Amino acid sequence: MEISLPNNNLLGPIPNFSNFPNLQMLSLERNQLTGEIPNFNLPNLKGLYLFDNQLIGTIPNFINLRNLEWLNLEWNQLTGEIPDFNNLHNILIIKIVEGNQFKMYIVSRLSAVIF
Repeated sequence: MEISLPNNNLLGPIPNFSNFPNLQMLSLERNQLTGEIPNFNLPNLKGLYLFDNQLIGTIPNFINLRNLEWLNLEWNQLTGEIPDFNNLHNILIIKIVEGNQFKMYIVSRLSAVIF
């Protein structure tokens, strides 16, 4: 199952998608979403695309996204430290740095490509 709603001028916080446990791709990029990124409980999610919104706060550790392969959070207003993504064993691509305001950028023991 996929939810793809890019470029729809969606406003407000990210909705709760916990009623969709089989969701594999969530694409909400290029909207006007605000607030913090929830720590999703979507065990089958493989792709999370939230780039180019107005999201604030820190990045959750995504401990419940054990099948995540693609993560793009660029071009928001995210701050703080980049979390340890070592629990994401299937991750291939993480795009989070550009357009955000992190305190530091440290990657350890991570085999994914981060840019």
